[in-house]
Amino acid sequence: MKKLMLFVLPLLIVCASTFADSESHRSGKGWGPPTPEKHVARLTDELGLDESQAAELLQIFTAADAEREALRAQHEELIRKDMCALHDSVSEQVATVLTPAQQVQLDELHAAKKQRLEAKKAEHEGEGEEGHRRGRHGGRHGKGFPNCDDSAEAAAEA
Repeated sequence: MKKLMLFVLPLLIVCASTFADSESHRSGKGWGPPTPEKHVARLTDELGLDESQAAELLQIFTAADAEREALRAQHEELIRKDMCALHDSVSEQVATVLTPAQQVQLDELHAAKKQRLEAKKAEHEGEGEEGHRRGRHGGRHGKGFPNCDDSAEAAAEA
């Protein structure tokens, strides 16, 4: 049973981690592109842009940013589908190995883990950025960890 959990738990962690908030790249810590406003401000300082040039560049960068976010969302949904398909496949294979009693026990372990994650999520929702232990996630825990078992519910929410 321990060997099984050593295989299934990392898979679940990978599944959950692929759904990190796409806004966390804008934390100002050098990850991902700057906001359109920051990009234009930097170029204005470095290139001496006039107001009309800055306004045009802001429009260009804002449109590109929206397109980038749409592409990122499409990519994340594809990853989600693939990871959930893998998760379902592994769950089916595991079920063929376990006895019915072991499967019931595994289902209980999964339910307990889900309750712990929901409790942790509820704990973080009211804390804000400064209340988070690490303070660097951009609040991504507030969106929760989509669960492959809830894929129909998650698709309905999206």
